[in-house]
Amino acid sequence: MRILFSSVPAPGHLLPMLPLADAAADAGHEVAFLTDAGMAGYLGERTLLPAGPDTVALLAEVERRTGGGDARHPGAAAVELFAGARIDSTFDEALAQARKFGPDVVVCEAVDFVGPMVAAALDVPWASHAISAPLPEPLYGMMVERGAVQHASRGLRPRNRFALVDPAPDALRSPDDPARPEDLIVLRPTAHRGSGGSEPQLPAGKPLVLVTVGTSVQEPELVADLVGSVTRAGYEVVVTTEPGTLPPNPLAHEIGFVPLARLLPSVDAVVGAAGSGTVMATLASGLPAVLRPVLADQPWNAQRVVAAGAGIAIEDPAEAGPAVRTVLTEPAYRAAARAAADSIRSMPSPEEALTELLARADASGQL
Repeated sequence: MRILFSSVPAPGHLLPMLPLADAAADAGHEVAFLTDAGMAGYLGERTLLPAGPDTVALLAEVERRTGGGDARHPGAAAVELFAGARIDSTFDEALAQARKFGPDVVVCEAVDFVGPMVAAALDVPWASHAISAPLPEPLYGMMVERGAVQHASRGLRPRNRFALVDPAPDALRSPDDPARPEDLIVLRPTAHRGSGGSEPQLPAGKPLVLVTVGTSVQEPELVADLVGSVTRAGYEVVVTTEPGTLPPNPLAHEIGFVPLARLLPSVDAVVGAAGSGTVMATLASGLPAVLRPVLADQPWNAQRVVAAGAGIAIEDPAEAGPAVRTVLTEPAYRAAARAAADSIRSMPSPEEALTELLARADASGQL
């Protein structure tokens, strides 16, 4: 079977789909990814079908269309990014690439509205792949409405998805979330490990704190302030900035981009911006977190971690060091994180989720 994975051109949207895609490839299916060419470095030797501009170009186009709207934050500009500008600039090329690949099934990450249109044009079934806890219904509803208009403008009849693959653990669910849908397929979240390359050389001292703001936040001053606060509290830090980015600090070790799966087993706490991938990987490792959200869904993610008792959210980066001391010295935080990790370990593996996904596709009668 040929399975096409379609994603917004951003690591935080693409990487959560790799475990399911790799399970499909290991099972003998032909797998390809439909996204911007700039994502090649994150895919390694996996097949990439490049289509559409990168995120920088898309953000600039949204700003032009909206008269200055910032699509990095929830609102009308974000709707324009995912269900407006990206479709207009990507769909034709994406459809041409998909026609050549000839997918039997398309798997689209949650805010990718190009993939469902490709599935409609090719008359093949599609499934959604969540990358975070549920988005607020009003915001997501506006995206869906705009996506329906995009279908209609191209003479396409929307196809209903046949499944929702969801890696969000119970620890990140809120009482205000909508009820779980009937087509849900639960998937254990897995930290990105990457491929090849040498293992990072991490300091042996304990406790060790990881400071990372992920791949979407580009604020070196924020990182420097977080690192400074944590080291002033007396903790040794590894930080995912390129060497030479931060002011010299004997307790801070800059290691560049390293996949989280290679770092989390060696640290005692994580300080970050509350990106979905980092939050889920941190909880899966049973680690407490200190979170200073910046954009997109990060404020909601931070609130969910706090509600689970597994971390502290801060507003001022200067609060990071004292907050780290709290999560490392008060046992309740680590206990909550470990409870989340235990729950995550019981979730279905990528291989189990794949089996269920293909069975659902077959049962839908759409294959």
